[in-house]
Amino acid sequence: MNAKASFLKSIKPNLKEYKVLRDDKSWLPFRESLETTVMSHNLYAMILPPFETDPDTGEFVIDPANGKLIPYEPDDQGLDELRRTWFFKVLVDVCQTPVAKKIVNQNRDTMDACQVWHELCEHYQNSMSSKMRSQELLRCTHGSTF
Repeated sequence: MNAKASFLKSIKPNLKEYKVLRDDKSWLPFRESLETTVMSHNLYAMILPPFETDPDTGEFVIDPANGKLIPYEPDDQGLDELRRTWFFKVLVDVCQTPVAKKIVNQNRDTMDACQVWHELCEHYQNSMSSKMRSQELLRCTHGSTF
């Protein structure tokens, strides 16, 4: 059995397994839940950065010829395309905030789920509401006594 057939046989889209991102405050639990579900579906490559990384430093590799980031090239293009399309469908269904919908819609032509996930993480990790939520969680954690 080839990789595509194995993937199609083992993965069945089930929205009940993916938490919906309804508001900005729920980004952190949404991200944790989605990453765990993706790993259980053996789709971890769908949430990795869409660019080549240096194996020693983990930094993105820049093409010296044009100064741009080098896109990641998967070993099995057919399987990767199938997975990206499937995971893009998941992101279309679960991303309900205005910003998340905008990011998904901007990538509809390519249906590049890795790029969508990368942009979602960039936005929410750098947004003011996420920083405030992180500080709130830290205050709660430090204020708790056991």
